[in-house]
Amino acid sequence: MIEHIANSRELRYVQLTKALLGDIAKGKYKVGNLLPKEAQLCKIFGVSRTTVREALRIMSEQGVVEKLHGIGTIVKNKEPRRNFVVSVNSANFMQYGIDTQLLMIDRETFLSDATHVRLFGCQLGETWHRIRGVRSPVGDELHPVSLLEIYLPDRFAEVARQDMISDIPYHRRIMEHSRIPFVSVEQEIQATAIPAEVAQHLNVPKGQPGLFVLRRFIGPDNQLIQVSVNTHPSDRFSYCFYMNQVR
Repeated sequence: MIEHIANSRELRYVQLTKALLGDIAKGKYKVGNLLPKEAQLCKIFGVSRTTVREALRIMSEQGVVEKLHGIGTIVKNKEPRRNFVVSVNSANFMQYGIDTQLLMIDRETFLSDATHVRLFGCQLGETWHRIRGVRSPVGDELHPVSLLEIYLPDRFAEVARQDMISDIPYHRRIMEHSRIPFVSVEQEIQATAIPAEVAQHLNVPKGQPGLFVLRRFIGPDNQLIQVSVNTHPSDRFSYCFYMNQVR
């Protein structure tokens, strides 16, 4: 297989990057699938581990692949991004400017109704599990910054029974427990009037303006892995992101 890396004046990691990008573009490695392990790539292309790691690093910066700890390197896109991209930390999709603590308040099992179908994109009457928690500044539980709701399909019931731990998101637990990588995250952000039941947990008046953030975690074959909903009081939270130009 070393014919992929021909004699050339180009650096070997550049050649390897081009070869892997070509294989992905041709469909040899499909979006949602894992690339061969580093040792296998070394053997296939006749290169060193350093060369493989540098090629994977470049492809990761281009948004083509992502390295998942304990799982491997997953194909995220068929070709490199060429314009502006949002820079997101793959481990944590929300970074708070202050130290926070997450306290679980309840969990339940339910059947999806028309509202869930609209928000989640799931089927009517499916069994789902909901875990809720309140995130507050450390030492200030009277001023929560978010009510977090995690929704998991019934096939992940074992993970849904686990307690909330602020530094281990549920989608990461699913990836490690079931070895199912997520391929993409769909996010919706809306202004909202905080309903009475949510306002009670956030310690704000009913109807106060807030921010509603919904994320759908999508796995291979467009499977819905998790849905998370954060509701933030408008006077305690602002959402910021940064854009890097990819040339």
